[in-house]
Amino acid sequence: MPQRQNLKPALADTLRQLRNDVQSGATVPHGIKTVEPGEGLQLVPPGDGAEIFWDWETANSVEQRIQDGTALIDQTRATLAQTEQTLADAQDRIGRVAAGEIEKIDGHIIINGTVDLPALNVTGEMAATVVKALDVTARRGIFTEGLTAQDSTLLGTTVAEVINAGTVATRIMTSGLLQTTTASTRGVKIDNAGIRAWDEDGQQSVQINGRNNYLVGELSTAPDRQRVRLRSTGSIAAADFFGSNNTIDHLAIWHQADAGQDTVSKIISHNVMAQGKGNPGMLMFPFRGEFAFTGRWAQESDTVKFFRMDNDRGLPAGGYVDVVYTYRFAFTSQYTVLMPYLSVETASGRECIAMIMQLTYSTIKVRIVNKSAGDTGSLKVRGVVFNVNEGLYSNYF
Repeated sequence: MPQRQNLKPALADTLRQLRNDVQSGATVPHGIKTVEPGEGLQLVPPGDGAEIFWDWETANSVEQRIQDGTALIDQTRATLAQTEQTLADAQDRIGRVAAGEIEKIDGHIIINGTVDLPALNVTGEMAATVVKALDVTARRGIFTEGLTAQDSTLLGTTVAEVINAGTVATRIMTSGLLQTTTASTRGVKIDNAGIRAWDEDGQQSVQINGRNNYLVGELSTAPDRQRVRLRSTGSIAAADFFGSNNTIDHLAIWHQADAGQDTVSKIISHNVMAQGKGNPGMLMFPFRGEFAFTGRWAQESDTVKFFRMDNDRGLPAGGYVDVVYTYRFAFTSQYTVLMPYLSVETASGRECIAMIMQLTYSTIKVRIVNKSAGDTGSLKVRGVVFNVNEGLYSNYF
């Protein structure tokens, strides 16, 4: 039964209600409330409900809190959707395991040739196959991602199209080609063909392959002073032997064959300007054994002159003749003594003598005398002059 409501309260009832409102301190819980900075609004529910106090800052951030709460709800919904998908995938795998489509190894799953493992150690041929299957960008990422040149260490096999490094330290390096430049006929190259090098003109100067080896230019066992030096420049091939710290007096074996000139081969012991008294050009001093030469003596050299003079008319009994022989080129050495030896041969066997009348560095004058009582017939005079280093002492008579 509906209750009766007094729509026209008495004056006493109205006054009583106003007094109660004033004494209670309650306010109307609706409408627009204006709060300035530093102020607040306190809501006191009837009964034992908890009081709520909103200061200015709290009231001002309500909109941001509402947005944050909305975003959190959206994220929770997405997480729930992902969880539902994961559960569905797990349920599908369980069904496939039951059907025999999936195998397990130590609790891990293999599906149709793929491996689903928390960790996989790939070695040997499989590692190379995995890397080859990647493109260049992916390969670079394997070896460079997260690494620096200072602290990165790569173990095992490294596969790369190009490696640009300032310094490489390695225990063993196997390569099809090591080179100092990409130019085909410059620098130094090491490959299966051996060690090869080219000069600045592109001419190959070094080849070392274990079979046909050569070095063009100069090779020395030291930069200067005591050393052995091999040279092959121009028309000269030479070997120089320097002893101690003496860079002038040394042994040299060299051969020269210039176009249009006679071939010259020499064995010398020092520079020509260093010749002096008591210093032989070359001293061979075997403690035991013999010296042997294959070939012939040169007819004329700075060491010895060989000569022959013939006379078909002969000399009469008691007759004589003076003959001068001029060398093709004179002796050029200084501080030497010339040692001549002569012989005379007659067709008749008659006795003849040969005397040296004059001896110079360029000529020899010989007198031939018939000591017999008959005609000598044809004559042959043979002689040799040795250029001997001057001795320190001489005997006088």
